[in-house]
Amino acid sequence: MEVEDEKTIQKIEDDYMKKVSEEVQTLVASWLNDFSNKIKSFDETLEFLLTEEKRRRKLDEIENTTYIVLEMAKLCRAEKKWKVLDDQIASIVRRHGQFKLTIQTLIQTCCLWVDETPDLDTKISFMDRLLDVTQGKIYLELERATLTMQKMGLFEKEKGDVKGAAEVVKDLQVETFGSVERRQKTEYIIEQMRIFLACNDSSYFVRAKIRSKNIGPRTLERYPDLAKRYYRLVLEIHHKEKEYLEMSKTLLKLRELGNDQKERDHASMEAVVSVILSQFSKEQHEILLQLSKDSKVEDIPECKKLLSMFTTYEIIHWPFEDASLKDFAKNFQFSTNHEKTTNLEEDFRTRAIQHTIRVIAKYYTDIRMKRLAQFLNVDIESMEKYLSEMVVNGEVHAKIDRLGETVRFSKRKTPYETVNSWGADVDKLIHLVQNVCHEIHRETMVVQARKKKRKK
Repeated sequence: MEVEDEKTIQKIEDDYMKKVSEEVQTLVASWLNDFSNKIKSFDETLEFLLTEEKRRRKLDEIENTTYIVLEMAKLCRAEKKWKVLDDQIASIVRRHGQFKLTIQTLIQTCCLWVDETPDLDTKISFMDRLLDVTQGKIYLELERATLTMQKMGLFEKEKGDVKGAAEVVKDLQVETFGSVERRQKTEYIIEQMRIFLACNDSSYFVRAKIRSKNIGPRTLERYPDLAKRYYRLVLEIHHKEKEYLEMSKTLLKLRELGNDQKERDHASMEAVVSVILSQFSKEQHEILLQLSKDSKVEDIPECKKLLSMFTTYEIIHWPFEDASLKDFAKNFQFSTNHEKTTNLEEDFRTRAIQHTIRVIAKYYTDIRMKRLAQFLNVDIESMEKYLSEMVVNGEVHAKIDRLGETVRFSKRKTPYETVNSWGADVDKLIHLVQNVCHEIHRETMVVQARKKKRKK
């Protein structure tokens, strides 16, 4: 990395040396030579360079000004005068009529020296100075983004301060930076999501969720390696909020990006479990049916059994009668990093009971409360709780008659609906009678035509 940095510095110098006048080169070289020979002190040499920089700037000599500024920065670097370099960077940038190209070249060069600072405090101070200078300057967006991410890594790895690292990047809106390449933008946003989730803080969790919306599907298709990292973080977000249906969609995308069969099978298994644990809906049922016909899931016996149970309109007995499924439901854990799964067995129980209620609602119009509780293997109070939640969510239609101790699943029709239904039935009967009369009349005409033909 150091070799590449030196090459970059050398390229910057070579580009400007071609346009720098020989007079300025000779003058600067003589001052630096006097300093190396201890004829002049560091402060005197620096003062000469700053005076010459001001003169050349007033003459609108961009290349000469840039060359002098770079030599001054190199002098501070060579003498390890990092505090002086901090102050001079701020001073040069604020000077009246300072050239944009000079500022850009100075910052680009100084960014390469961050790792040369002697200690952590000096490094942070130097980076803060560069970040202050780059703020609000469109032509330094790339440098600002890079420095911000470097500072985040510094806080996380060297200081061990995860929240401090998140604080560094919380206001970085890299997606608005036009000079940053798309891949680099995506990497930075993913890193922001990762550090926000690592904080285990509700405010930063919201930031991670917001940042996840700044990466589009086309970008993920273009960079599959980044897509895998992104979906892993999105999975953490959905798991935190118990959005099991969204988890299943994300896991199916991760399955397509898996490197080996073991990884793909694991993603398939978690996708099946998450869709089963999600709340019943039309979309959830479609995904269940899709997975039940998926050849990639058939090789996983537990998933195949679960899909068969939850896609068939039959009563599910809880706890599961199959011993392997019972152990599977008890011990299953999602492979998330930031929050461990808890009490999934209770979620399996809830979904099994809800499935049984939907089955009973399909085949029964009325049922006694005690009998329904026996089907669900719960007491009457718990049965009412599960049934009420499903009615509120619109999954089934039911009315509980506590006095009669019955549950009615059929929806009672209003007089208007009854009249409409009767009218539709009468209309259907009339059409049927008309069709029958038409067929009889047609057969009669055919017989009469045959008789006339025989007489002739």
